[in-house]
Amino acid sequence: MKWEYLFTNEEEKISRLGGEGWELVTVIQHITGLTFYLKRPVRSFVDRLTREQKEEVYKQNFGQEESRKTPLL
Repeated sequence: MKWEYLFTNEEEKISRLGGEGWELVTVIQHITGLTFYLKRPVRSFVDRLTREQKEEVYKQNFGQEESRKTPLL
């Protein structure tokens, strides 16, 4: 599994980042404050596509009527 990593000094972001799939790995205390290190699995290309992007691709390839009939992934 491949991972992507993120670090932040902003504690108020941690809850929102957790909702986005980030997992807190460790917290390091520095003289200047805390640094939070997070990771999450790298999402596949299909997972990164938004619903709007998928609908647009279906419209371009199959026409607007077909995009309504074809279930989105």
